[in-house]
Amino acid sequence: MRLSSAAIRNFRCIRDLAIDFDTVTTLIGPNDAGKSSILRAINWCLNGSAKDLSEEDVSRYAAGDEEPVISVELRFTAITDQDREVIGERFLPPGAHSLTVRRIWTEDGDDFTCLVKACEDFELIRSKKLLEEKKQAYRRLAETPAYDGLPAADSGNKILRAMLDWEQEHSDDLNELFTDATELLSRGKLRQRFEYVLVGADLRADEQARETKDSILSRLVDGLDRKPVNERIRGVWQGAWKHSNTLAEQQLRQQMDDLSDGVSAEMAEYRPGHRIKLRANIPQHTPDVKFEMRVYDGTVEVPIDRQGHGFQRTVMLSALKQLATQPTGGHEDRAVMLALEEPETHQSDVQSRQLAWSLRSAAEAEGSNLTVVFATHNSVFIDPLHLNQVRRISRSQSDTSPASRVHQVTIETIRSRGGEHLPAARLQGQLNSLLTEQFVAGFVAEGAVLVEGETDKAVLEEAAARKAPLFKFGVAVVNVNGKSNLVAAQIIFDELGIPAMTVFDSDEGNPARLLEKKGKTAEDAESERKKVIAENRRIQAYHKAEPLQDFPSGRLRGRLYVWDDNLEQVLTEWAPWDAAMDGVCRELGEGKSKRPSNYRQAVRRCDGELCTALTEVLDMARGLTKH
Repeated sequence: MRLSSAAIRNFRCIRDLAIDFDTVTTLIGPNDAGKSSILRAINWCLNGSAKDLSEEDVSRYAAGDEEPVISVELRFTAITDQDREVIGERFLPPGAHSLTVRRIWTEDGDDFTCLVKACEDFELIRSKKLLEEKKQAYRRLAETPAYDGLPAADSGNKILRAMLDWEQEHSDDLNELFTDATELLSRGKLRQRFEYVLVGADLRADEQARETKDSILSRLVDGLDRKPVNERIRGVWQGAWKHSNTLAEQQLRQQMDDLSDGVSAEMAEYRPGHRIKLRANIPQHTPDVKFEMRVYDGTVEVPIDRQGHGFQRTVMLSALKQLATQPTGGHEDRAVMLALEEPETHQSDVQSRQLAWSLRSAAEAEGSNLTVVFATHNSVFIDPLHLNQVRRISRSQSDTSPASRVHQVTIETIRSRGGEHLPAARLQGQLNSLLTEQFVAGFVAEGAVLVEGETDKAVLEEAAARKAPLFKFGVAVVNVNGKSNLVAAQIIFDELGIPAMTVFDSDEGNPARLLEKKGKTAEDAESERKKVIAENRRIQAYHKAEPLQDFPSGRLRGRLYVWDDNLEQVLTEWAPWDAAMDGVCRELGEGKSKRPSNYRQAVRRCDGELCTALTEVLDMARGLTKH
């Protein structure tokens, strides 16, 4: 059993949102978009109670005249025979391949229901609280022609069995409806088959390292067989308790008698014939083994909360991985979903990378029952080779009632949106060179400038820093590793809902530069010219920049800019550029190489105003995230 999707309404910042989950799912997006609210809504649905919520949890974007109702609906798939056995045929009848549950909160309480195909008349009988009411309603229904053949039933179990058998025989006459499923929660049936563990950014290791209700440690030690040792402890404790009472009587008898006589003498004036007698009473309780985690460094054993936050979190995450990969409590095949809110908290990038790799490997291992959800601002938790696992959550800030949105991109959507602008034969090769860790790092930005190479990235970042760095506007400059990848890159950012602009070279001078190379002919130059024109027109066509030009330059549309020939030619228009670059190269003892570090140093040494082209591009970039 796996959680495949969730639909959430009116929970905190979420007005209405539906999201699906993969084996590993990475939630990204700006603050207050709803990433954490998704994780916490699911946690309330499966592990919480009505008392956990209040009016403060109702979305502030709910309609003013709408009843304050929070709804969380979860759909489980990959149903196994063990799931059917535990959950029962009432909720998982033969042939059912999914389980949908819904929890609704109102000011009056909450209801936990399950979507089933059922007979509405039978549901009225099932809803009766008293057995006699069930019997009477069933008898009346059995006497109607529509239900001819319903057997006589004189007990609650027989009535339920008869109705269930009838529904299975008349499946075409049933309707889909939500029926009470409190027993799935109250009796722990659902939790026996699916465990949802939320690791919040505010995780307190000292609380989770003690065996309390729903703590990480309590889940981890759930399967330890304590019965034999508890029985022996109780035997020892019983003997010790009896001996302690005997000892107290022996040691305190004279003092208790003296005090008893004094009280009795006073009481005789009011109630003669009665005496007070004191007895020693040592309270008896049933001792059980309880666990706690402590840290031993080879010499000293100390509580976990005496360690640094990073170490505490490492211990808890290690315990969670153990829980996820080796489920306990007698449910070895139970599915586990780990939901980690800001897993990068108190972790270095290296430690975060190790955590991401470790949990991903465990989830993707053959036969694994583990799924993982990361809600993060760190691109380390995004796997470039699994683009489809990314969900970007966003909300419109300009709308008075902004709806949360889930953005997702797949190879199919890239192919579909690219159309004739992105030839199918080239797509996979382009994605192979495009989807790198450096590229997906742009996914956690609020806006992106897509450029052909690392030198463009270096120049734009350093030029922006002279006045107002782009990161102040939430904008990142993203290297897409080549001009041919720009359309695919723009599609990906568009699909993820990240405002992005494309900057590229017109390459008008490429044919002439090619002729300067040894062995190149006029035919080679003409072939290069046609290639450049085709590429330029392809990018313009995707951006709907009309009319299409062979060698465009400058700003074509709101999010498209073309260097006149190339960036190097543009930089020569910047008065201090040549001298600055020459100085850098002399110090390094080399010619004008296209090392990004050289370009960074040269921009830093340039004085005066930026050239017009750089100013225009940076103004466009800073405007990407203005609402």
